[in-house]
Amino acid sequence: PYRRTHTAEPLLDELVGAGVTIPAPVRKAKAHLAEMASRSRTTPGASVHRNTALRMLAENPNADVTAQLAAEAAAPRLANLLRQATDEARARLRREITLHADTLVRSLRKVLFAPAVELLTVAASLEDETTASLLKAGRVEEAKALAQAPVAAEAVLRAFKLRRGIYVGSDLDDLPCSVWEHPGDDRHHLGDDALTVYLTGLRRGWGLWFGTYTEVDDASRKWRKDLEAARLKLYAQVGEQVTEQVTKRRARGAVAPTGNDAA
Repeated sequence: PYRRTHTAEPLLDELVGAGVTIPAPVRKAKAHLAEMASRSRTTPGASVHRNTALRMLAENPNADVTAQLAAEAAAPRLANLLRQATDEARARLRREITLHADTLVRSLRKVLFAPAVELLTVAASLEDETTASLLKAGRVEEAKALAQAPVAAEAVLRAFKLRRGIYVGSDLDDLPCSVWEHPGDDRHHLGDDALTVYLTGLRRGWGLWFGTYTEVDDASRKWRKDLEAARLKLYAQVGEQVTEQVTKRRARGAVAPTGNDAA
């Protein structure tokens, strides 16, 4: 479900900064890429070898510059080879991230997403409260949660952004359960900012969650199936009501008095 695109080094740096545990194969691939990129940057080009040969001849007309001339001739091919090797190392890193994507997401959920959602859940339960009113009532921990809610919302946004980078190229963000485990039909119209959106959804009981691609895909399939079943049930109920009304009207028409009977 995910394709290999996008430079992965900045993503891993952000994940490390968030406290995510990076699997050993991913760390190894990243270290290899760093080494290849460093060699590609620092390997002398053709002009360096040519200038070295010129300096040697300037100092000694009989100097042997065979090695410098050979290095100059090989430099373009070596540079191209190093570029290809660096590109392959970068692709290898992306493959390792893809192979360990679910592990990375679960770690990200634990260290960044879950603590933020815990704060937002408390804040969502305090709809009619303010930090001042809570402090006045001695509800210090709840006041802290309400005050920290904007920062928690940004942390949730950051977690979703990082997950998007882990599953780069996938259709994860298009799935109905990518953010909410049990979303409503109006999930796209909850507010203009992240904090409002998250608090509104939590108050509706939708369940702010952070699944792996497979978990989100499975939940989305079930959501669509349940939604279709609910719609079919509603259509059937409407159909039964219409049939009942038609039957009653026909029955009333069958027993209605004629003009002669009324006379």
